[in-house]
Amino acid sequence: MFNFVYEFLASLGYTHPIHPTEVHMPIGLVVGSFIFAFVAVSFKRPQLRDAVKYCIILAFIWVFPTMLFGYMDWQHFYAGAWLFPIKVKIPMAFTLLVLLGLAIIVRRKKGAGSIPALVLYTLCFMSVVVLGYFGGQLTYGTRAASISPEFKTGEKLFHANCSACHPNGKNAII
Repeated sequence: MFNFVYEFLASLGYTHPIHPTEVHMPIGLVVGSFIFAFVAVSFKRPQLRDAVKYCIILAFIWVFPTMLFGYMDWQHFYAGAWLFPIKVKIPMAFTLLVLLGLAIIVRRKKGAGSIPALVLYTLCFMSVVVLGYFGGQLTYGTRAASISPEFKTGEKLFHANCSACHPNGKNAII
């Protein structure tokens, strides 16, 4: 369905998913709004409330292309497979969209420093944390560096026989 986009990008030498390049905008803006809101309230800095307003509005706007590219990448690279991280990310993305919209409305009616607004900023922040976690799971899985048994045996031998003269593996004798 969107293959022409990926074919065009491949002709330019870009063969990676598009979505990861876009997620930094809404994530950064939501984190920024969260920090600005709490600093504005905690340290009585009302001028930061404008920063909150603009961050939330830009995050709301940028969520749309981010979701579109996420959907496109899912179809192109995963053939629409319903992997667990996808099952979490799709409803969470819509949840974030709704929360951002509510944050804009509540901020307008009650002010950026109101308790409902602060709760919404916190929920938006928590949403991007969950989205980021499951995006990482999708990209990296549960891969952890594996250490072979041979390496562990060599490490024990080194510590038993060599580390006194070669601390931290250095080649200089003390």
